[in-house]
Amino acid sequence: MNSKIIQIQLCALGYIGDVNLKKVVQLLNVKGGILQAYIVDSITNLGNPDMYSLAYSWETLFNYLPQVLNNSTYVFGIINSPIENNYFSKTTYKNHQNKSVISLHQRKELVELAGRTLEDSIVLDILAAILEKQYESKTSESNTLFHGDTRGDLFDFVANKDDLVYQLHEVKLDDISRGELLKVNVSPQILDTIDKVLLRIKKPTFLFATSNLLENPISSFLLGSLVGGIGVELISSFLQGDFDTETDYWILGILLISFFVLLIGNYIYTLYKSGIYQ
Repeated sequence: MNSKIIQIQLCALGYIGDVNLKKVVQLLNVKGGILQAYIVDSITNLGNPDMYSLAYSWETLFNYLPQVLNNSTYVFGIINSPIENNYFSKTTYKNHQNKSVISLHQRKELVELAGRTLEDSIVLDILAAILEKQYESKTSESNTLFHGDTRGDLFDFVANKDDLVYQLHEVKLDDISRGELLKVNVSPQILDTIDKVLLRIKKPTFLFATSNLLENPISSFLLGSLVGGIGVELISSFLQGDFDTETDYWILGILLISFFVLLIGNYIYTLYKSGIYQ
């Protein structure tokens, strides 16, 4: 059964600096995914902060956001200023369904320490908010997604800056949280799309793709067998002083070419799976 397309509206609340919301859209709209992000008109005049002239209250910001017309639409307000309680984001407030506010205040230094961008961090907040709301729509039980462990998971309850840096660096939905979501029948299509977005954020470099290959038990076994089997034979020939025949050089050449093809093939597959090239 196909899931509905999830509409994601991005709304700038005032001046948001050099953050590129078009890049946020590009990260979210992966090929074959069910997320469809787009930018709506920004709110240009927020007035002065209404909390001690320093921060904006949740009530003020949520009231500024556009009305949500259906259950498959989510609205995210992006603001450069601090918000109530100095939160990085607020995903629920009173009767404002499917609305969230994301603050960029004091975020830039942390995302740079994690090797990410502000756009990456916005996307991670959006993914966590959507999954949280999907979870809550499927069960009346209390939300058990957020946890106090530092796992680098989307649902880490980041209590300090170091935890946030670690979470931003890891970029993952771990097996425990995935299990919680599947247990209440959150659509596998949504999780599939989330995985593609997370992989896109990781920017799968050749090193990242190779690392994943080595972490996979099956592929690492095949690679180990290839290198081990042929490698042992070549080392044995070398130690016995027999490594000078045309056959030995052919074997070495085949080993190197096979190894290279395997790594390049894995990298191409990783790029394809990430949906980067649409």
